Amino acid sequence: MNSPITKPGALPVNRDEVTSRHKSLERSLASFKPRDRVHSVGQALRAFEEGTRTDREQRLKSTLAATRDHQVFCTWVAERYDHLLQMARSAVSAVFDSPDSDKAMRSQACAVMLTLSGHAVKWRRFAGLRTDPAAREWAHQVFRTAVAFTVDSNVISVRIEDQMFDATVEALYVRALLVDRFAGGNLAPKRMEVLDHWLTAWMSSLWLTREPAAGEPTLGINTNGPRGLVPHQPGDGAHLFLSLKPLERQLDRTLREFHHGRIFPGWGIGQTLPMEDHAGVVDFLEREFALIESAGGAKVRGKRVSFGVNQAVGVFFGFKEICAMAFATERLNTLAGGGAELGVKNAIQLADVSEGGVGLDVMEDDARRIGIGELVAIRLEKGKPCVVGVVVRKSALQRPTATLVGVKILGRAPVYSAIERVDEATNSWQPSEALLIAGASEDGMADSVLLAETTYVANAPIAVTLSGDTFVLNLRRVREQGPGWRLAAFDAERAA
Repeated sequence: MNSPITKPGALPVNRDEVTSRHKSLERSLASFKPRDRVHSVGQALRAFEEGTRTDREQRLKSTLAATRDHQVFCTWVAERYDHLLQMARSAVSAVFDSPDSDKAMRSQACAVMLTLSGHAVKWRRFAGLRTDPAAREWAHQVFRTAVAFTVDSNVISVRIEDQMFDATVEALYVRALLVDRFAGGNLAPKRMEVLDHWLTAWMSSLWLTREPAAGEPTLGINTNGPRGLVPHQPGDGAHLFLSLKPLERQLDRTLREFHHGRIFPGWGIGQTLPMEDHAGVVDFLEREFALIESAGGAKVRGKRVSFGVNQAVGVFFGFKEICAMAFATERLNTLAGGGAELGVKNAIQLADVSEGGVGLDVMEDDARRIGIGELVAIRLEKGKPCVVGVVVRKSALQRPTATLVGVKILGRAPVYSAIERVDEATNSWQPSEALLIAGASEDGMADSVLLAETTYVANAPIAVTLSGDTFVLNLRRVREQGPGWRLAAFDAERAA
């Protein structure tokens, strides 16, 4: 059944009605003057974003990313942005083909198209869809045209979500390419949305140079090629350059706002998210900046182990399934995995292994059901214990039907254990279960316990028996978390 979308201050909007209006607009555009085409697509974008904003934000903040309804909604949003983008491309062509178009209208046409380009690639990634191969080339072509007609640096007023900004065609082009680069799967959708809002607020710093800045980490673009922004190296064919220094200064500005108790940029989904999500975006950007800097000079960024590549592995999803199946004796000598509750149907293959992570080759239909932050256990070899990790990345492989799912390893030899926890309602000990994760520190200070989200209570005790000895673990801060699970530090003491 088609669920309604809540439009603030208005009656619910039906998805089929929105889709029908977009199709009707597309049929009518051919009879419009070029100027009216641009205005009509811009108005349709504004109406769509106003009508779906509340629901989009609620969906992004939800932890139920693997549900069918969530997947259907994200796919529908991605399709609507794609459709509007196609109409914007048509409008751009009409404006530049018309001898009556002035610089203001040419700038506006490019702005609408490039704004939609960023939205479309982002929501395709949120929906787990492959990026449209033509999207980046269209962005390059429109920017080249803007440069040729000398409208790339015109300052224009643009609306993104419910905010108005002064921007240039160049800044919107860079924002679209940065979204393309950063939305590859390393960030959960809600955090990627926060990052996009930061990029939007930073547009005054999104400007390109014709020569790379000496001694500065730089991203390069070849607008005649298929790639987007990549770390610049001599001889790579780039002819436009984006220095990271202005972006680093903007990140410092954002951090100062947080230190002063203000949520940057003061609007959007981030206003209602906990600080750990903002901190996660900061960590992501700092890692990306460091990788870009090292890629400019370092030949080797890390050793990867490729043994057993393309062999099937057993993968289990979510805390409940991992506890029930991953440590079962009858499954120790098989590479059959789980995932039935998510709808995973096909065998999962090993793509690569490193000291800190595992790459999984997953059929595209199955990968859509696997969300960022999902807890997984992976049996790499028969007869060997599972490693436990968290999904941190999803990106398309060269094969058109597969997706690379990147997993950060939390524990290489987790210990499954029955535990007892205090039920606050009855003030009594109740049975539960947990995974004990050894840390790298010999003194045990980095050890953690992995629990169900409903079991974790800060500073509460749990009891675990190991080799005949009972210990009380007092739960401390959460080190990592995701849908349905918490990885917590603890203080341990032997039970009396």
